[in-house]
Amino acid sequence: FESLLRAEIRDGRLCVSGERYRVLVLPSMKAIRHAALEKAVAFQKAGGCVIVVGDAPEVSDRKGRDDPEVVQLSARLTVRVADAKDVPGIVEKYAGRDYTGGGMINHRRIGNRDVYLVYGAEKGSKAIFRASGRAELWNPWNGTADPLPVNSSKDGFTELLLPLGPKE
Repeated sequence: FESLLRAEIRDGRLCVSGERYRVLVLPSMKAIRHAALEKAVAFQKAGGCVIVVGDAPEVSDRKGRDDPEVVQLSARLTVRVADAKDVPGIVEKYAGRDYTGGGMINHRRIGNRDVYLVYGAEKGSKAIFRASGRAELWNPWNGTADPLPVNSSKDGFTELLLPLGPKE
């Protein structure tokens, strides 16, 4: 909740600690800090997507139970799913896909660079990243950055073959 309260809402994004998010997922919970619920509603109103998984908040630190404002604010959060397994499909539909390929990824924006950490993908498998520009393989052990050959780059997406194996 502290990160959410520190976040600024700009251009339909939740901005906190140098990161920008299009989607906020609230886990199933009956109680929430009132200010966090207000921030979630404001984010949705500004164009962000708030997904409520399971139970929506009914109680807050403001008045506890039976607070009509908490019930009203929770009712404004319109994207509801019963099961967390449905969340990735909604995120993809709303925010688009950052990566198509095998393995798991972590995507961060550092300055004007998109940095993708890919783990568990097969060597030589095709990967498509929502990014454009020069592709590089960064070596965290020696600090080198080697260019990666790109298969294609168009409409803000870059396709290449992954140079490392599943545990690299």
